[in-house]
Order: sequence, then C-alpha cells, then structure tokens
Amino acid sequence: MNTQENRFLQAALRYAARGWSVIPLRAKEKKPAISSWMQYQTERADEATIREWWSRFPEANVGLVTGAVSGIIVLDVDGPEGRASLEKITGRFGALPATPQSSTGKGSHYLFRHPGGDLRNFAKRGINLDFRGDGGYIVAPPSIHPNGGTYQWEQNPEDVAPADPPAWLLELLTNEQIPGWFDELFQ
Repeated sequence: MNTQENRFLQAALRYAARGWSVIPLRAKEKKPAISSWMQYQTERADEATIREWWSRFPEANVGLVTGAVSGIIVLDVDGPEGRASLEKITGRFGALPATPQSSTGKGSHYLFRHPGGDLRNFAKRGINLDFRGDGGYIVAPPSIHPNGGTYQWEQNPEDVAPADPPAWLLELLTNEQIPGWFDELFQ
C-alpha cells in the first residue's frame, strides 16, 4: 500500500497534528504493534517516526494515547449494557456535552479535555463503562475492529473540540470512594 494513500497513516498524521500522541496497533487488533509503545505515554512521536511505523505496518490500526500527553480523556461505552448505563447517568445529570465521539466495534468513545491531575484508567464491570486516562489508549478511526467493523467518527474532532468532562465523570475519577448516586443508580 502506498503510504501517500494509506488511510491509517493519514489519520495518524492528522491526530498528531492536533497534538495527540499516536501509536500503531496490530492490524485488526487492539494491541500495540511496537514494543516501545509505553514511551509514547509521556512523549509524542514525530512525523518521521509515524511514517516509518506505517511503512513497516501499512495495515496497522491507529492507537490514540489518552491522558495528559494528548490532553484528552475518554469515556468508553461498551455495547447495549454500556449504553443503558450511560442513559441512567445522563437521565439523572443531563446529556453529555458536544464532544468528539466515535463508534467502535460494539459501542462508543467520547473524548473530553484532560482537566489536569493524574487520571488513571478504570473499568466499571457490570455496567460496561470504562475510562481511559493517563497510561491508556484507545483504538481510533478508521481502524478495523477485531469483529470486522470500522471505527468511525460520529462527531469528528475536526468539527467539535473536546469538551470539559461532565461533573459526574470527574467525581467518579477523583473520589477515593464511589459516590452515593452511583450506588443508587446501579444497585
């Protein structure tokens, strides 16, 4: 595949131009294609490095590193259970603000502006809501999900900037204990 025409490379370069740290992922997978991927949790690859990665791995999916290095955090909503859980939360606190959103193989990613501080990853089992912050990454469009589906932007970052995260999400991320409202919704 010609690197000039490679949609994965072109997407990675666009994301890098936005100041986001990118890494190559194995083709049609979610795992990094390079062993040094952790260094890109604190530094961003330059254009030459990104081009070299996609010349070696032309079918590589695009990984978007989350956290302070990219200035974004991500709410990962998995499948119908995750959508139902998000509906419960937004029913109580109101709709999510306009922010970049992509469809994944079975759910959605909502990208928010990183508010500062050290925000680690978590997974809320049973409600299928995950969070990617410092030390994490997501699979970004136009990558191909292991199930064959294509990641696509529902709200493109070229059209809408990442919004501040909603207060309820910050409360989940920064409190040592689970807030009472969370237990009320998911008992």
